[in-house]
Amino acid sequence: MKIFLYAFILFLVFFRSTTLFGETSIEIEKKIEQQTKDLRQLEQEIIQLQKRMENQKSKETNLLDELEATEMQISLLRQRLSYLKRDLQLRQDLLQKLTHELNQSTTVKDTLLERYRRRVIRTYKSHQDDWMHLLFEAKDINQLFYRIKYITAINQSDRKLFIHIRELMESLESQRKAIIAERESIRRNIEAQNQQEKELAALRNDRKKQLNTIRRDGKLLAQNLKDKENSRDQIQQIIQNLQTQRQKRLAELERQRALRKSPDKTIKKFSELKGKMPWPVEGKISTRFGRYKDPILNIYTENTGIEFRTAKNAEVTAVMDGLVTYVTWLRGFGNTIIIHHGEDFYTVYSHIDGISVRENEYVESGQQIAIVSDSGSWDGHILHFEIWDSKSKLNPEQWLRK
Repeated sequence: MKIFLYAFILFLVFFRSTTLFGETSIEIEKKIEQQTKDLRQLEQEIIQLQKRMENQKSKETNLLDELEATEMQISLLRQRLSYLKRDLQLRQDLLQKLTHELNQSTTVKDTLLERYRRRVIRTYKSHQDDWMHLLFEAKDINQLFYRIKYITAINQSDRKLFIHIRELMESLESQRKAIIAERESIRRNIEAQNQQEKELAALRNDRKKQLNTIRRDGKLLAQNLKDKENSRDQIQQIIQNLQTQRQKRLAELERQRALRKSPDKTIKKFSELKGKMPWPVEGKISTRFGRYKDPILNIYTENTGIEFRTAKNAEVTAVMDGLVTYVTWLRGFGNTIIIHHGEDFYTVYSHIDGISVRENEYVESGQQIAIVSDSGSWDGHILHFEIWDSKSKLNPEQWLRK
């Protein structure tokens, strides 16, 4: 009965320290493990970019190439810093959880030790350790049998309690070591963040100098405009290529929607939402759709989407649910996400950082997918946004809420 009571106390304490207080330490550790994998993959991308930059030094390059390499470095380091910050938050949560569990375990250990101490004292005072005397006083064989069974049960109970206390104390030592290790991981994380901030500051300074030089060179400005036109053509080509896998993605999109279907939730088709779509970001439209005259070069060019001027790090959200079909870097556009929303409709989001989605991932309408940055932008923090219907580019202003 006592063993059952002790087990129940342990169950109650550990159940409270995990389920009722949010995520368990094991669940947090799994998130940290995934975060570590993502960070290692990103660090490999940084290494590969650095190798490409080293190879380019032996080749003839212009300042636009150098600027793009700098911007890609900044983007990757920003992403790494973002990972480090998320990792730090997870580790701080884990440290808090481990400390809470350690305190609870210590309370249980102290309770069991006190019960064991009282048990030993009572046994000593009542002379119940004189088991032979108790056996010889048995009146018959049945009483002798039950007394032997009783003595055996008490001995087993005491032994189990002792083993349980010993195991609990070993567990406490493991928990203390885990807390020490986690504190060290947090210290290293903070050091890495500080170093990353210094590297980013140096790269931002390099980028500023490169931009100032380019803005004074008409040939480089014209080349940049040409590069952006090539990237626009590339977006169109990417979407055409994506259309070859259209049926497969539509089936997956319907499957994902069916999993989330509920009586009070109806998902409309993209084509039914013209003029009703939420904005992908909070801000003001700074450049509109269609042909416009470049104020510096005094030549006409085409904008296949619209630009929103926003606050730094403004949240970018999906205008409708869909499947993330492409995540890439494009010259003049920076980091870019393409989402397929069903039918033949796609949306494009550029000049972003802090990308929080992966290719082939399902996203809900209004879900954050990134933050606005100046990646690939010479005009500060803006979001470039496009809507495509198969091969046709559409004016986003006609689809968004007024």
